[in-house]
Amino acid sequence: MGLALTRSVATGASWDIVSSPVLSVTQPLMRGFGERIVREPLTQAERNVVYELREYERYRRTFCVDVITRYIQLLRAADQVKNERTNMDNLVALRERNEALAEAGRQSDIQTDQARQNELASRNRLIQAIERYGTSRDDLKLFLGLPIEIQFEPVSSELYDMTIDDSLTIDDKLAVEAGLRLRLDYMTVLDQLEDAARKVNVAADALRARFDVQGSVRATSTDGSPVEFSRDDLSWTLRPDIVFPLAIVSERNSYRKAFITMERARRSAEQLGDEITSGVRASVRQARTRRQSVDIQANAVTLAERRIESANLSLQAGRATTRDILEAQQSLVDERTALTGARVDYYLSQLALWRDMELLRVDANGLRFEREGLTIAPAAAKPPQTPTNEPAGESGAQETQ
Repeated sequence: MGLALTRSVATGASWDIVSSPVLSVTQPLMRGFGERIVREPLTQAERNVVYELREYERYRRTFCVDVITRYIQLLRAADQVKNERTNMDNLVALRERNEALAEAGRQSDIQTDQARQNELASRNRLIQAIERYGTSRDDLKLFLGLPIEIQFEPVSSELYDMTIDDSLTIDDKLAVEAGLRLRLDYMTVLDQLEDAARKVNVAADALRARFDVQGSVRATSTDGSPVEFSRDDLSWTLRPDIVFPLAIVSERNSYRKAFITMERARRSAEQLGDEITSGVRASVRQARTRRQSVDIQANAVTLAERRIESANLSLQAGRATTRDILEAQQSLVDERTALTGARVDYYLSQLALWRDMELLRVDANGLRFEREGLTIAPAAAKPPQTPTNEPAGESGAQETQ
C-alpha cells in the first residue's frame, strides 16, 4: 500500500494525494509446493532448540559427576593422610618402646634401628601424602572457579557415607536397552538423521520444474480522495510462471550433498549406538568387579587387624620380633588404604554406570538416581535403513524429561 502526490503539468493544477493498494499472490504448484517444504526452516529451528536443551542437560549431569569424582578423590587423599599419620604415631610409640628396652639391655640395637628406619620412611610417606592432598585441594578450587586463598576443607566423614548399592547387579541387556532409550545424545543423533532425510526430500523437490500461478490486484483512488475507490479503478493480472528443469547442476549437486549428509548421519548414529552399548556393558562389568574388590579388601583389613593384635600379644610374650610388628602395621596401613580406594572406585563406577544409562538427575536438591527408568525398557530405536523421497515425518523432536 502506498500514497503518492500528483499534479497536472499542463493545467498547472495543485498537488493531489492518491492511494494505490496492491495485492499480489504467488502459489507454487510443483517445486516448493506443500507445507513440508515451506515450513522446513521453522521445523529445523524448533528441533535445534530441543537439541541445545538436551546438550545442556547432558552437560549438567556429566559436569556434576566430574565434580563429585574430584571431590571424592580429595577425600581419598585426606584419608590417606589420616592413615599415614596414624601409622607414624604407632611407629613412634614402638620406637620409643624399643629404645627403652635397648637402654635396659633387653633388646638389641638392630630392632631399635629397624623401628627408627620405618618411622623415618613413614614420616616421608606422610609428607608426600600431605603434598598430594594440598595439590588435589587446589586443583578442585581451580576447577570450581574458587579463589586459591579461600579456606576449604572437605568433610572426611562423607567418605564413609558413600552408599554401597548392591542393586547395580542388573542384566547387561536391560542396562544397554535403558541407555539406548534414555541417552539424550543418542536421541539427538537419531533426530538429526531424520533431519538429514528431510533435507534429502527438500533437495529432491528442487529438481522438479517450477510452475507458479501469480495473481495481483491493484486499485487507484481518485485524485484528492485517497480512500475512495471505484470498480473502474481496479486492475488485475493472472499469469502462469513455468521454468523447466533444463539447467539444474547446482540443484543436482545439492541433492547429492544432502544424500551424502544423510548417509554420514546414519553412520554416526550407528557408531554412537555401538559406543553406548560397549560403554554400558563395560560399566556394568566394572561395577560388578569393583563390588567384589570392596568385599575382598574388607576381609583383608579384618585379617590385618587380627594380625597386628596377634603380633602385639606375641611381642609381649617374647615370641615375636620388632620386624613382625613393623610388617603387621605396614600391612594394616596398606590394606586400609586399599579398602578406601576400593570403596571410592566402586562408588565412582556407580556414578559412571548411572551416567551412561542416563539415569542421573540433577535438581535443586542435588544429584539423584532415577531407578524408574529401569522398569520399562523397550527395544532401542534403530536408524532408518533406506532413504526415501517421500515426505519425512515432521513430528517434533522428543522432549527431555
